[in-house]
Amino acid sequence: MHSMQPTPKSYRFADSASGTTMLFAAVFAPWAFGATQEWSIRTLNAVGYLMGGLLAFKWLVRWKVDFEPSRWNDGRGRKWPVRALAAVTVLILVYVLVSALNARARIDYTFLPGQAVATGIDIEYSESVAWLPSSYDGPATLWAFWKYLAMACAFWSARDWILGMSRRERRMSQVERVQSAIPSDRLSRLLWTLLLSAAALSLVGILQRLDGTKKLLWVLKHQNPTEVTFGPFAYRGTASDYLNLMWPIGVAFWWSLRRRFLWVQGASARAGSSPHVVVLPLVAVILIGPFMTSSRGGILIEAALLAVCGLVLWISGRLKRGAKIGLAAVAVLLVAVGWGLGGAQMAKRFETLGTDKMSGREYIYANGKRMASEFTPFGSGAETFPKIYLLYRTGSGQAWEAYAHDDYLEARITFGWVGMALILAALMLVPISGLLSAGIPTGRTFHLLWVAALGGLLVHAKFDPPFQIYSIHFTFLVLCAALSCFTPAKD
Repeated sequence: MHSMQPTPKSYRFADSASGTTMLFAAVFAPWAFGATQEWSIRTLNAVGYLMGGLLAFKWLVRWKVDFEPSRWNDGRGRKWPVRALAAVTVLILVYVLVSALNARARIDYTFLPGQAVATGIDIEYSESVAWLPSSYDGPATLWAFWKYLAMACAFWSARDWILGMSRRERRMSQVERVQSAIPSDRLSRLLWTLLLSAAALSLVGILQRLDGTKKLLWVLKHQNPTEVTFGPFAYRGTASDYLNLMWPIGVAFWWSLRRRFLWVQGASARAGSSPHVVVLPLVAVILIGPFMTSSRGGILIEAALLAVCGLVLWISGRLKRGAKIGLAAVAVLLVAVGWGLGGAQMAKRFETLGTDKMSGREYIYANGKRMASEFTPFGSGAETFPKIYLLYRTGSGQAWEAYAHDDYLEARITFGWVGMALILAALMLVPISGLLSAGIPTGRTFHLLWVAALGGLLVHAKFDPPFQIYSIHFTFLVLCAALSCFTPAKD
């Protein structure tokens, strides 16, 4: 039964503030230069803590006045997946904090003025408990802990907010509620915000590349003048990661809006009277963006996602043959436009695939495997890779890398097998929480498209460092929070 109690004013304010804060973070994270600079990281951390504080306040109000808000899960379904996910979240945070406090060393490098390569190294060793996780750069791992704590607060706050019902939904009958559940009012608000922001970001990035400027958003000079930037992102791979995460979500949103429109208005209704027709142009602008990033991995992931999303829509059973052919034609047209704008640069990138050693990744992977074999089972400590990588180069000509360009390899190095097992457990529990906990009823097509978007980023993480970029990691977790609320049903 849904709660018939009047909502306390304090709870209503906190709940509204939670949603507003989350939407602000969803826009701020990518536009603040990818949240890679200290000021933007601290700001996003503060937003995460605020979201966590608002969630704690809502829990307090529920307990204090014995208030049970109207929610999509409504107390149904199995509770153990959500509880297990919460427990794993706490374990990961404790694991990182223990590593930082139980640090074995602190590494500092010295530089001559104007030199990018370290000229000296200072390693300060300290006593540590051998059977506990430890870090080889305590301050770096402690800095990582505060970031992960903020992301954990954001995840659980976002999940709690998305599961809540709007006033309109509370007044619906059970049948109306199920038919119009996807997209729910709160989820719609989140998706409109994400898609409008991503479309604007893609358009700005395209204009920036056509203009030829090397500055991020025309205002911030990149430290490496040879690197290809895109919009607010300093690295082309990161830009393609973000855009390839967003456009399949947009396709899922279009599908859900169209489905609800047909249910309410009927198949003979005029298509232009529904907001779902606005979503496709936004998706189109976002989809063209990866072509302009010149990211080889990004364009391969986009091609794979186009195939997967096309297959899902083709077998959905809800589209007429003419609509399927029309969507396929639109997809081909968008690919042609994207290739026309950025195909020349992309072709040059693929021409050097065999000669540039995957942009030096072969050396990074070889060095990284040696590092992973030495830092078992607990790893070197979260976010210690940049400090310790310099010690494992096999030649002075090799670059000092900040990332392993393989997030799974970097996780093995920094978290060890124990920490990586916790991370994988959390990833698996996200969809299980929705499947078994009776959350927002979704169509299978919507659910598959959403999973495809997240899966594309997880695949690209094998060849690039999307989860080392705060904005990408933050956005991914918000989308995971939404996925943990979805319970698939028939279309």
